[in-house]
Amino acid sequence: MEKLRSESLNQIAFFASLCLFLSVLEYAIPKPLPFMRLGLANLPILLSVKKMPVRGTLLLVLLKVLLQATVSGTLFSYVFLFSFSGSLASALAILVLYRISGCGRAVSNLGLSLAGALANNMAQLFCARFVLFGTNTRYIAPLLLSAGFVTAVALGIFANLFEAKSQWFSDYSDKFSSTVSIPPQGPSQRSTIIERIRFSVFFLAMIAMLFAKKLGILWTFVLVFFMLSLIRRKGKVKILPSLVIVLSVTFFSLLSPSGKVLATLGTWRITAGALADGLRRSGVLVGMTFASQNMVGRNTVLPGRAGRLVTQVFMLFDELTSQRISLRLGQSIAAIDRRLTEIYANYLQKIVL
Repeated sequence: MEKLRSESLNQIAFFASLCLFLSVLEYAIPKPLPFMRLGLANLPILLSVKKMPVRGTLLLVLLKVLLQATVSGTLFSYVFLFSFSGSLASALAILVLYRISGCGRAVSNLGLSLAGALANNMAQLFCARFVLFGTNTRYIAPLLLSAGFVTAVALGIFANLFEAKSQWFSDYSDKFSSTVSIPPQGPSQRSTIIERIRFSVFFLAMIAMLFAKKLGILWTFVLVFFMLSLIRRKGKVKILPSLVIVLSVTFFSLLSPSGKVLATLGTWRITAGALADGLRRSGVLVGMTFASQNMVGRNTVLPGRAGRLVTQVFMLFDELTSQRISLRLGQSIAAIDRRLTEIYANYLQKIVL
């Protein structure tokens, strides 16, 4: 991070806040698979390759994945692994194609989006093969690739239109000067200590859950983590993604029978070993998700320059979400552009000359 100039970090913070905003919108949209990403948060990354150095885009990807996982409560869960691998693969594919195409002269945002989506999907399928579904990943591959193609086309077309019509994007890189931004005021020392203690307690509890040998103990941890998430988030916990994971992982595990036969449905044998394996794997996955929702929050502060950068991103994110953007048909790009221009102007005023 020290090799990036201050104005580059300011740009990265602004783009990262936009990634976070789009990630929250994407997280709220129901999906057939919890780790499946529609790609909305990739728009700033798609545009960043034309405004930032390579290491700036890579830092943006890291911030996007970490902060997205922090807000959604998946930092120490399987979802983070999928998100990180997919986002990194996507960014590398976009960067390589952008460079070899003459910095975008031979390929539009549509082509970059398709390349990024393909790399993202292949990385997620690789993770699904070794983390979730094993050889049965082939059953979800058509769904994931088809959805990735459709969303990549839509994202690429929107990015082309946005780049052509947005005054904010046109002026973006011209107004930053070589300055150091004002470090936003962070949480109090007491709040920081409480956050760190909570992080440590839940981290140790999560380790204990991972080493639990009995299914009863494992699922007791899951239930406790879930109840604490309900309390902390005042009942606003999405249970459907976890149910989907439990049912899907257990179902695909039952396709590979092992151990005592419990029941038969035609030629399909439901076995005790496969059932226990599915419940264990799914229990660990959803347990880590609920643990993450409790152990990490916006007041979990990183030290030094990285901590100031993250705080800056959350400050901008709060501004983005402070007002509703009207997305009327045919006027969505203009509405988004006006909002970004307004926030961008306010942001520039907070930079010390």
